[in-house]
Amino acid sequence: MPHPNSPNAPLFVIEALNGRTYHGPTLEDALQDMRDSAWACTERTLSGYMKGVARRVRDWDGTRIRTDSVDHFVADMVQAGQLVIRSTH
Repeated sequence: MPHPNSPNAPLFVIEALNGRTYHGPTLEDALQDMRDSAWACTERTLSGYMKGVARRVRDWDGTRIRTDSVDHFVADMVQAGQLVIRSTH
């Protein structure tokens, strides 16, 4: 497996509804990039961020988003139409 900083390492890209993209060598890193760019984010951990987003999505349209893992969170957000995941090499 290539080193995460290698040009051959997979790059995960999360695209939000507003068209903004977030990047990382892993899905968790890309989600962390998303959390880091949230200007109103008060949650100090990625887990806290996922719970806050899940709460807002549920308030918005009633969709339940799992927060027990990054994979579940992202899969549910994609299923809900909130995110698009792209992986490039």
